[in-house]
Amino acid sequence: MPYLMFYEFVNTLEEIKRNERLDLKKIVFKREFGKWKEKNGEDDAITALKFMACSRNEEVKLGIGTEKISHVAARVMKTTPDQVRMKFGTSDSDKISTHFAKLLQPIRSKNDPSEQLTLKEAYDAIVEMKNIPYEKISTVLSKLVKQCSEKELKWIIAIMIRDVEGVMKFSASNIISFAKEDGNQTWINTRDLNQMFEMVEIGDDHLWQNFKPMLLSRPKDRYKWWSEVEKHCGKDFLMELKYDGEHVIMHKAGERFKWITRNGMDFSANYNMNISTRIRDFFKQTVDSCILDCELVKYSIKNKKIIRHQEKNDDGSTQSFRKITGNQDVVLAVIVFDVVYLNGEPLFEKPLVERKEILTRKILERQADDAIRIATWKTASTKHEVKDYFHKAMQDDEEGIVVKRRDSLYLKGSRDSRNGLYKLKPSLSPDVDLDLVAVGICQKKEGPSVMLAAKNKEDPTDVNFTVVKGIPLHMGLSRMLRDKFKQHCGKLLTKSPPNLFLRKASPSKTMKIGFIDPEKWVVFQIRTNGINEGKLVNAVLYKWRDDKEAVEADLLAVYRNYAKKIRSCKLPEEDDRPYWDKPARAKREALSKRSIAENHSCIEVKKIRLGSMASPIYGRKIYVRHGGGEMRNKLVDILSKFGALVFAEPTTNDGSRVDLMISTVNSGKAFAAEKAKVSDLTILHHPWVERCHKAQTIVQWDEEEELLQQGDLKWTDLKVPEDATCASTKGDTGQSTQNDQDMEEAEEDVEDDVVPESDHESVDEKGRDSDDEFDIIEHWNEDGTYEE
Repeated sequence: MPYLMFYEFVNTLEEIKRNERLDLKKIVFKREFGKWKEKNGEDDAITALKFMACSRNEEVKLGIGTEKISHVAARVMKTTPDQVRMKFGTSDSDKISTHFAKLLQPIRSKNDPSEQLTLKEAYDAIVEMKNIPYEKISTVLSKLVKQCSEKELKWIIAIMIRDVEGVMKFSASNIISFAKEDGNQTWINTRDLNQMFEMVEIGDDHLWQNFKPMLLSRPKDRYKWWSEVEKHCGKDFLMELKYDGEHVIMHKAGERFKWITRNGMDFSANYNMNISTRIRDFFKQTVDSCILDCELVKYSIKNKKIIRHQEKNDDGSTQSFRKITGNQDVVLAVIVFDVVYLNGEPLFEKPLVERKEILTRKILERQADDAIRIATWKTASTKHEVKDYFHKAMQDDEEGIVVKRRDSLYLKGSRDSRNGLYKLKPSLSPDVDLDLVAVGICQKKEGPSVMLAAKNKEDPTDVNFTVVKGIPLHMGLSRMLRDKFKQHCGKLLTKSPPNLFLRKASPSKTMKIGFIDPEKWVVFQIRTNGINEGKLVNAVLYKWRDDKEAVEADLLAVYRNYAKKIRSCKLPEEDDRPYWDKPARAKREALSKRSIAENHSCIEVKKIRLGSMASPIYGRKIYVRHGGGEMRNKLVDILSKFGALVFAEPTTNDGSRVDLMISTVNSGKAFAAEKAKVSDLTILHHPWVERCHKAQTIVQWDEEEELLQQGDLKWTDLKVPEDATCASTKGDTGQSTQNDQDMEEAEEDVEDDVVPESDHESVDEKGRDSDDEFDIIEHWNEDGTYEE
């Protein structure tokens, strides 16, 4: 098929621009777009669409406005920006494009060719501008000036400032919807105009579908990490390094690629231009389609190593995974650790070792560290091997290691210890714990953060401290401990104590600060996953160390040399547990239909207290009918919190009958079948459970909620058991569970997938806390306290 010539394309743009009415613009667009698809092919039609709807096209996002285009044009004309800068202020893209096209046109000579440039060549030149340093853009523009008429140059300038739509007076949403009926929805789903006419007929539920990857668990108790690994990973298991990048699912179908983040978001438009085109030739010719579970990492060509998340490049810059531009040394690379689909065959139910073998033999023709490679792994069977592998990873400044059961199946989006996939990171090691002093509260828009300080010198007579870190109070502390801490702090001081040193204040981070009276300073144990560019990674307030005085806190030198602690840390033995570190309470495992059906067992629950009275259904056996997914799980959770023993069947493991049944339905065949099955039980409708939850106590059910009164249990039989106990309100009860949950949260990616691209440079994509710099404001609540 013949290529679409750029001058022909420009003539269409001019015709659309001349028609002021939208219906006439639509007629011209649809007529010409149809011709391009038929005469020049779909590739040229998509290129035309990407040119016209450039504001939704990341491939041509140059970041050039009126001022920068003045500098670029000045370089081309070998003059100063003042000579080419517009003498009047305007935001009209049509006037801006026309102005610079007229200025540049005289550079052409009579012998320069015209009307010979194809649309693809013009578009590729703009894409080239995006992928080269700003200083070299003028070189590419000079070539275009020699090949384009003044009219063509106007549209080149229009796409450079990314507003072809503005010049045409034709919105991107209209362009896309006229090109394809559901085009705007397609763009919302994919953020990729290249996929506008993608028609992949796959006949299954996997390829080209958005799904979340299988996720790693972490040991619930650092001192029992080996017990968990041994239990769930088996006698022989695989070990891999954990890479500090972005976890993604990669779909390949022919020459097309799709990238789904671990949050289920499609960022193909961002990654395709940076990585897809570079890795196409690495696949075996026999690979028509595949789905790979992998990690996107930033790779330094100069230093031949992976750049950690938020680690600075050699030039001092940091880059988002979706903004690898302007630095020729840094590229995106792919590290593959699993294959779950190959040439139409789903591999999810094959054991991990079989998938690894397929990955090794059938996917890649060649590998390269700066493009795509398969993650290395090794087989192990002993605790000693895991400890050595972890210690070596820490010495090499890796993020951690991963241990995987050999026969683990691939469960989309699942995070369950029974899957046998564990991540072991520095926070598991007691060697990296920090004991810091809480010296103040910083009131932020997101909520209060505690200011933490280290002791300046080891000399016991030196009681000076320096603020080193700020951590949000909710990261680690339960609601009960936050309230207790607030009461303990009392009225905050508006001025810093004389023995407390702050770093230089940052005027851009003005916030309310209150200082704790030094007599009330307390020590917190901080758990982290390392330090990166001077910032603690995934830091949480793990424990209130009421057994320590402020003078016993870690020294400033320890904090400053924290990276050495990380590199030398080791996994602990079970008998290393200190006397003050109580074992974490085991979290109730998530209830699933599969586990209910397989185990028919009750959930282990705690005796708890709600409000001022113990639960009257504490210890009662309750059968919650199958079905309703989220609804059923919600009911199980509520009943468990009230101390009930929840079962998946009306008969328990020991053969006894339950006391009560909760039904999620109140009519129909399913309900009739259940009535016949439990003819000896009282059946209540689920709204009763929800009323109890709302009231925070067990309330009497009403006539509408009592679907069937045929068992022995009546409301009057429900009394508070004599042995019912309540959770202690002293110490750090429940704190370990809260801390484990918060450490898990801190280790996950923030939902950066929904952060506008313009914010990426200021958003820490892995949720890492930044070290705060403070400006002191002498205002606070009237009583001197802070608000949560």
